[in-house]
Amino acid sequence: MRDGLAARERASYGVLVGNYGEEGALETFGPAYELPEPISLTNSAWYWSYPKHPPQTVIVVGSSAQDVAQVFTTCRLAGHNANSQGVRNEESQHHPDIFVCSGQKMPPSSIWKKYRSFG
Repeated sequence: MRDGLAARERASYGVLVGNYGEEGALETFGPAYELPEPISLTNSAWYWSYPKHPPQTVIVVGSSAQDVAQVFTTCRLAGHNANSQGVRNEESQHHPDIFVCSGQKMPPSSIWKKYRSFG
């Protein structure tokens, strides 16, 4: 997804994840691909807070179209989570879509309070 972003989008982008598995994957494998630290509202990651310099463009995994529409003014469907082995899991079954979004409808502090999750 990152490589498909326009140069202006790549200049300030982040990755918002929906669960600790997605977060862990980015923390583990992201540095090799020069990906930013994941933004996560799940479990203890919520305590890390939103980035001090909020990204202008956000790649969102682990959320529904309805959820991203509540937070961002503009979102486009950019792809789907899949795996070559056909494993049925949370990502492939419940929220396979990947979005590229911009234009937050509310300040980061409001997003952080409203959408944190524990589970």
